[in-house]
Order: sequence, then C-alpha cells, then structure tokens
Amino acid sequence: MVLPAQPARGQVPEAAVPEGPLEAVLGLDTALAAGLQRTAPEVDWVHAPQVERAAARNPALQIRPRQLAVGSFHGARVQNIGDPLFGDLRTLAAILDARWALVPVAAGYVEDGAGSGRVEVAVALIDTTGGAVVWYGVVAGEPGARGPDTGASAAAALARLFQK
Repeated sequence: MVLPAQPARGQVPEAAVPEGPLEAVLGLDTALAAGLQRTAPEVDWVHAPQVERAAARNPALQIRPRQLAVGSFHGARVQNIGDPLFGDLRTLAAILDARWALVPVAAGYVEDGAGSGRVEVAVALIDTTGGAVVWYGVVAGEPGARGPDTGASAAAALARLFQK
C-alpha cells in the first residue's frame, strides 16, 4: 500500500530537508501511482486514493492518511515504528489486505537559490506485520520550477527504485 505524501516538518536525517509548502508537490501521489504501475506492474499496488477511501469508509478508526504520525523520522534513524503510526498502518493494511506500506514521510520543494529547485521525498518502506522499517531513503527529482512537473520527476525517480 502506498500512503499519501506527508508534508515536511522538522529535520529529515541524512538528507537535505525537503522544504516548502506541500502544494509545490501536488500531483506527487498521482505521478507515483502511475510510475509504480509502469515500473512494477506485477505488484498489486494499493495507491493513496484507495487508502484514503478505506479510511473514509471507517471513520470510527480516526485514521487520517494525510496526517500520519511520522515525526519520529524527522529526528532519528528509525528501525522500528511504534504507535500511533504502527497502529494506523497495521489497521489500514488489514482493511486493504496489504503487508507493506510505502510511506512518503516528508515531501517538499527545495530551492537551489538560482530561481529553480527540486522536489525531495523522504520515504520509508515498512513491514506492517511488526513495524520494521525495511528501507529508508531520500529521493530527489530533476531541477525545475515549482509545480507538478517537478513532483512528477521525483515520483518517477522513486518508482525507478522498484524496477526490476
């Protein structure tokens, strides 16, 4: 399951901090869905809109996929997640019959000082059965003006990581 991109807050370890309003990366979720389908079509992906619909159909769970408790990733190297993030991901995984959660824990537009910039996305791959962080990394797109094209570039770079 692929969760929606979370806005950048605080420090992201081992990376430049993705800064700027999340509006700068609108379209990231859609572009990521398309890129993952293209690079790894054999995977039965559950994309952000499906995750959001599942959460909306179960309002008593009070899970907000665009407001996950990802703050622990902003201050330390996380090897295993705890609650409330673990509980939210585990519940969503059970509803959607998914084991793995690809969580863009921070996304933002980073200006380069020359009137341009790029979208950077910090991403964690989490095993929802026990909360282990299997992989964590920061992916950057191609430089460009603030807008959906730079978000699509970052999404394409992330999707390529799942290409065989």
